[in-house]
Amino acid sequence: TLKAAALEAESVRSFVEPVDYVSKTSAVEMPPRHDYSRVRYRPGQVTLRDVAHWVTVIAVGVASSYAALSLFRVHNCSRDVLACIESVIRNIRSSANSALQFADRDALVVGTLALVFVLPRVLAAACATLSAIWRTVGELRTRGLRFVFEKIVISALKLVPMGRAYIEREEAKVKAKLMSSEPTQGALVTLPEKGKSAEEVVEEMKSRRAEDGTYLTGRCSGVVYHGGTRDTSEAGDTHTALLSRVYSMFANSNPLHADIFGSVRRFEAEAVRMTASIVGGGEGAGVVGTLTSGGTESILMAMKSYRDYARTERGIDVPEIIVAKSAHAAFNKAESYFGFRLVTVPVGRDMRADVAAMERAITKRTIAIVGSAPSFPHGVVDDIAALSDVARRRSVFLHVDACLGGFVLAFAKKRGLKVPTFDFSLPGVTSMSIDLHKYGFAQKGTSCVLYRGNKLRAKQFFVCTEWSGGLYLSPSIAGSRPGGLIATAWAALRHYGENGYGDAVEKMMESFTEIRQGIEKIDGLYVVGEPDACVVAFASDDFDIYKVFDKMTQKGWHLNALQQPASLHICVTMRHVGYEDEFLRDLGEASQSVAKDPSASADDGMAPVYGMADAMPDRSSVANLLSAYIENLYRV
Repeated sequence: TLKAAALEAESVRSFVEPVDYVSKTSAVEMPPRHDYSRVRYRPGQVTLRDVAHWVTVIAVGVASSYAALSLFRVHNCSRDVLACIESVIRNIRSSANSALQFADRDALVVGTLALVFVLPRVLAAACATLSAIWRTVGELRTRGLRFVFEKIVISALKLVPMGRAYIEREEAKVKAKLMSSEPTQGALVTLPEKGKSAEEVVEEMKSRRAEDGTYLTGRCSGVVYHGGTRDTSEAGDTHTALLSRVYSMFANSNPLHADIFGSVRRFEAEAVRMTASIVGGGEGAGVVGTLTSGGTESILMAMKSYRDYARTERGIDVPEIIVAKSAHAAFNKAESYFGFRLVTVPVGRDMRADVAAMERAITKRTIAIVGSAPSFPHGVVDDIAALSDVARRRSVFLHVDACLGGFVLAFAKKRGLKVPTFDFSLPGVTSMSIDLHKYGFAQKGTSCVLYRGNKLRAKQFFVCTEWSGGLYLSPSIAGSRPGGLIATAWAALRHYGENGYGDAVEKMMESFTEIRQGIEKIDGLYVVGEPDACVVAFASDDFDIYKVFDKMTQKGWHLNALQQPASLHICVTMRHVGYEDEFLRDLGEASQSVAKDPSASADDGMAPVYGMADAMPDRSSVANLLSAYIENLYRV
């Protein structure tokens, strides 16, 4: 009893004592806590080990009761109480003996086997049912009664053959819109017997490139982030020319062979240090990291590090990581890949993470919380300072997803623009994902994941000591990595420097502000949330915003369609500088056209598809459609 009390006191103390993350001796050391997660109830995950645990607990409880009775008898405690308890236990034991005396021996064996093998499955089914009910209650609170009712009806329809056939026919109609029915002309499906010259290959690839949409005219949301000139020829894109030249110099390099490609090893180490210095992780801060293939891999690596830390340092088999609803889908992918539990909390009216809800969601098995800077859907920076305080107060890690706008926020702050604090200057921030191939203006396929201290980063690494091919080690998911991309990341940072990035960010923030203010003046539209940088999302209560999406597509604009709530967004880049008036004019005309006839059919566009995906209660049907779309991408 004393030992359990001490452990519990230690657990409580770890919750209230702040962690000194800035300590030079141990940048990310966290106080140990006693963990009950191995035996704690987990919906849908009841195992034989859990059953054995509770049987043991009951047995220990019975033994303790007998011991207590003996203790009471020795010390002449209240004989009335003792007699009552002894009488109850004696009656239970007598009834059990009487029942077993006349029981069939075979029935007892079968009953015992059923108790061991069937009961855990029954308990698991009951837990799954409770979990489904809990999810339904959450959906009822967030999506409304109509959404939940339609979901139940659709689930019931799927149980009936005629209903299932009807749903499949409707899914087929949407698939027809998503998929191309015509085979690609001249597609290569077997290796040609005879190869072509270099010049012929280049000419053939140029002809195929004519199928691509253009990004040079500033009509794409995001996609390519550098540029900013109205010269729409590739000759005017000097930065891409530089990166292409650098890539060709290091096209054959591979950092897996660090002994051969030492220059690439240095490029990566220096690119990581330069990126860290931008976000408050300069000399003496103890911030380390690696380059990755993109924002998704950076997030995957950070989440994998936290999962492994929870298992090895805390003894938590299935740790929890808490995110807001607006967090990037890469966190869901990480949950799918690595087997931790992702806990999602709502956002407020301003689309920022609900800090109070996030703190309430912290349990003894929580290892980390997550904030976005800014969020991809709405360009809103979560209150990272408040999350930092929560992380320190509750002894959990804090990951900041700055993949989209880390560079913009960092240099906006350096130029004196008003943006929220989000970086390693906050003591509770322990890791960050930040893309170089977005506003760092590097080639696609370069991102950076940063950690406060080597102990966390070490959890990201993979080593194999027993392979017959030798000792194997890899810093991230990939084994071989393109050294040419690492070199272009270094070249982009070296080419722009502090002044170059600062000038570019000032121009983009001016464009961002002009577009945001312009959208607010368009009748029928409103800006979603309170965007801080990079992205402006907008919606309408008067007409179908997805029809506006189709109208803008017809005008040559490529925007992003969002859901929950139904909305669109534009991600402002250097390509939009100088195109603000053109965008606002076309958006106003598209909105006015839809507003004149809101009920007009839009069968030829994507509005019905996006509208269906946003409103469909049965998300499994939406998942099937998306999988079918991916399959279609590989058709030739």
